Amino acid sequence: MMSQDAYVTAWEQEDPAHSRTPLLTYLVGAFILITASASILPGWNLVVKGLGVLLVFAYSLRMLRTQLRPCGEVFVFVLWTLWSLMPLLAGNVPSVPLFQERWLTCVQMIALILILTLASETRGGVTVNLSSFLLAAVIVGGYSVYTGEYQLAEATRGGRVEGLAMNANAFAFIMFLGIMVMAFLWIVISRGGLAVKVLLAVGMLVFALAILASGSRKATLGAVAFIGLWMFLCYRRELIHRPGLLLGVALALAIGGQWSGKRC
Repeated sequence: MMSQDAYVTAWEQEDPAHSRTPLLTYLVGAFILITASASILPGWNLVVKGLGVLLVFAYSLRMLRTQLRPCGEVFVFVLWTLWSLMPLLAGNVPSVPLFQERWLTCVQMIALILILTLASETRGGVTVNLSSFLLAAVIVGGYSVYTGEYQLAEATRGGRVEGLAMNANAFAFIMFLGIMVMAFLWIVISRGGLAVKVLLAVGMLVFALAILASGSRKATLGAVAFIGLWMFLCYRRELIHRPGLLLGVALALAIGGQWSGKRC
């Protein structure tokens, strides 16, 4: 397994010619931002679909012109989607319209996976994609504060925050992924020094509180497990040589798990 230092070194030493971020990547960033934050709102779903069709067409042309090759997982998912047609061909489907609807969703997922894998071929593309999702998560969470939903949930200790996700579990999952994005940025961002680290730490804390406010057990336990594994795999040396820091992390994880059991 590649160590944190080795990964960051490989990230920073990437070939500059290969690391240039295509303009098309920023359109993917807009697609991610709208999809994760506003696609559930009336009218915005059509914008997402339109952008998706445009990006599939654009990346298909780019693949033909530059001979880009998607990762192997794309082909595996395509084969799985084709294999899932077997019940329909065998006539063993209770509801054909429902089956067709779900199968078309899988086809849309192929387009989404294709777009994101090709848009993440450079480190700039990865940063744009993840930053766009993080901004979307901020919008989703900020909406709950703007409307007073978060304050009401904290005051009553019984409400579940949904934000723009319009669903408590979906809201918590978005916050969880936001924490993962910030953990990634914590490792790879070398500029900004202590100020950036403090900002990311505060951001992860706020997102963790948002997960607790959602009342989602799975997202809470997932966040606790992820943060624990992240600290162990990336910073175990620092934790071993600083017992106070190790105790603080263990205490925070324990309190988070205990709070999730009481609130969820």
